[in-house]
Amino acid sequence: MSRAEAAEKLIAKLQSKIAEQQRKVREARAQTKLADNITAEMSELKAEVTDLKDEARELTRANREHVTRNETLQAEG
Repeated sequence: MSRAEAAEKLIAKLQSKIAEQQRKVREARAQTKLADNITAEMSELKAEVTDLKDEARELTRANREHVTRNETLQAEG
């Protein structure tokens, strides 16, 4: 094998390695983007859960007041 052929073979091998590394980088970036999106969605869902818990507490409090009023009215009536 001539030096030129050996050089061409080496160049082809290195180009193949570069292409593989570029593919891995693209894949890593896609995974990072997905992880970032999941993290953002998780944060939004946590806030929504907190809001729903607050709403449930408020509804429970209002329901207790309503029950107390109804019991008072029934006792009077």
